[in-house]
Parts: sequence; C-alpha cells; structure tokens
Amino acid sequence: MIFDSLDVSYGRTWCRSFGTTHPQPISRAVAARCHADAEYYAVLLTAEQRPLATVEFMHKYQEAWTWQVHLFDERSFQTHRVHLTTYSTGLLRIDAIVRRQCSSEQQYFARAWDRLEVSEISVDGLIETRTWLNGSDLARPSPDAPAELSSAPIDDLLIPAPDFGDWHVFLRFLIEFGHEPAATVTFNEPGVELPQGPLRAGEIEQLFTTGPRVTPEGPAVVELIGAGKVHVPSGQLAVMDPLTFDEPEEAWQRITMPPGVYPVTVAVWRFADVYRGSVTAAVRVSVLDTPVSVWQMCVRPDQDPAMLGDGEFHGVDSDTGMMAFFDAARPMIENEFGDDELLERVYEDIVAEQPSTETQSNLIAVRTDRPDGVYPVWIGRTDDGQVSCVVLDFQLYPPLTTNLTATW
Repeated sequence: MIFDSLDVSYGRTWCRSFGTTHPQPISRAVAARCHADAEYYAVLLTAEQRPLATVEFMHKYQEAWTWQVHLFDERSFQTHRVHLTTYSTGLLRIDAIVRRQCSSEQQYFARAWDRLEVSEISVDGLIETRTWLNGSDLARPSPDAPAELSSAPIDDLLIPAPDFGDWHVFLRFLIEFGHEPAATVTFNEPGVELPQGPLRAGEIEQLFTTGPRVTPEGPAVVELIGAGKVHVPSGQLAVMDPLTFDEPEEAWQRITMPPGVYPVTVAVWRFADVYRGSVTAAVRVSVLDTPVSVWQMCVRPDQDPAMLGDGEFHGVDSDTGMMAFFDAARPMIENEFGDDELLERVYEDIVAEQPSTETQSNLIAVRTDRPDGVYPVWIGRTDDGQVSCVVLDFQLYPPLTTNLTATW
C-alpha cells in the first residue's frame, strides 16, 4: 500500500481485531502519561481507514524497555509481529520476529495457522528460525521443529528508541512487510482529545442487548443468562470475590436498596469461532422496572471519585476469576466453599448459586474469565434517585469514543 500520511490513535490495550479503532481508547494526553510512567499503552497507525500497524509499549523489565510492532495484511489480519528490547542508551534491538499465514477468518481467530515462522535473534546477531505448518498455534508450538541458522549485522537490527510521538522510527517495518511510504509521511494526531476525568459508564444498555456483536476478538452473539435471584434482607447488597472472604468488610462494595429478592442477569458473548468459546461481559441486578436516568460509580465511604485521574475508577478486585453478589449481612464462613467447589461450578456453568440456609441468605457467583482483575460497579438511578439496577462491568465491550478505559 502506498501512503503519505498515517492517522494515529491511542488505547489502553489492543486485541487482534478487524476494526480500525481501539477497543479501549484513551486520549493522547493519557497515552503520554503512560509513556512517562512506563505503563502499557498501544498506538494504532491507519491509512485511509485501513489499519497498517500497532505499536505496543509493553513494560520495563530488568531495566530494559520492551516494544511490540504488529503488521496487518490486506484483510486487516495481524500476520507479523516484531519484538524489540533495549540494546543501549537510545537504541532498541530486534530480538524476535513472528510471521503467520492463514487462509480464513476462522483460522485466524483459532490461531490455526497454515504456516508459523518464529525467528529468535541473539544479541550478537545470530538468528534461529523455526517453522511449523498446518494448524500451528503460536501459544503452543511444537518444540521439536529444527532450527535454521543465519546471522545479520547488529546495525541492521537496531532502531532509535522513540520518545513519545516519534512513530516514524517504526516505518521501516511497514516497508519491510510490503507497504510503500512516500518520501515524507505526515502523522495525524487526534484533533479532538477525549474528555478527561474518571471512567464513565458509557452505553451500559448495549451490554444487555441480545444479538450479533462485533467484538475486539471477532464476531460474537450476546446472550442473556438468568442467574436466579439474590436475597437482600438487610437492604445492603455486597459485591466481592467470595474466596477472599478474609478481607475486611470495609473493602467490599455495598449498595443500599430496599430489602427484597432481586433477579440477576448475566450478559455473555458467545463467539462464532468455537475455539474461543464464551466470555462473561457484565452482570446486572434488577431492582426496579424503571428506566435509568443516571449512572453512578459505586464507591466506598473512604473513596472520592473526584480524586481519580483520567479514565481511573474505584472497583472490586477479583483474585480467583470469580465475583459474587450477596447480602452484606451474610456471614462469610472460612472454608465454606470447600476445595474451591464454588469456583469449579462457576467455571463449568458461568454462574452458580450457594443456596440460603437457616442462618445465611444465598450467594450468586459469576465467572470473570480472567484470573484476576479490578472491575467497576455502576448504580443505575431513576429520576428521583432510587436504585433501578446494579451492574458489574467486566470491561470487555468497546466503549464509545467519549469514554476512557480503566486504570488501577
């Protein structure tokens, strides 16, 4: 592709996707702060609305900065990846190159490559290249492929370590993989900054709208699963990881509502690609059959949203890949779930209920699909301030461009 300008956009993360937008966009100012603080962020370079490359600033490991550059083909598949690490002051060295070939969308999302080629490059320029054919998965390549040895001058493996905004240093990879930049290339930075301030709720209703959905991980269908009803006799709903019961109660997220029994609904993405399976996108506790007028971030008494930075939020922490809804007055008993029995049920069925007993109200647990994470809880309020619903958002759905992503 011949181009003389590239559009630049920024995101908190990046997924292998077909689109030309970030699944979690952030402003240029936030990305610059991430760069200065050595936090992960991603840069998307597009030409005529077609993605050409992503640049990921990964992290600092043992005093070495690491970067990844992904190159797209004409189908918007990320087929090449270049990994770079610090070589010396002001220089990055190419230490790995991955080349993938696949003939269909299904193969792409299943990582079932027709051909997978991985080149590992030593600090003195020795290159070991291994090739796998017919359905190789990059995450689990067979270790028995023979290595082809070659070498390259070290100067050919070096590029300048970029300051924030110096994306021209990555043009060499676009050239090497078939694109044709003009002699002068203009980088078009975002003209309008995203609003700054704490994370906003966004279009939460979309999380619970059934039907086809284009996601960062490929085509999916949104389904709603009834997870039973949570009993809240005290009028205080608690949200937390049930296997971290030993945390002080002050660390739980609590929502005050009229005492009652409320239905719980789980929004699930089921991917067209059977290899990807399904993931949990959000959970809703419905309190009133009344439209939401405003979304409010759930915070503890000691937390002040006004003190949050751009895109930040106060949320609930999961260490086990599970979150639960229950009455805040329910006693949490040590080893209540015995050998992670509840976790096993949740991972098998997405949701699981611990029934009520004579001394305890019930508990409804939901799979998070990530081993750990921090997630915002939103309180939907009616015009007169009543709680209409409570939503736990697992931050999977691409937010509107007016929203920022989570940091913690």
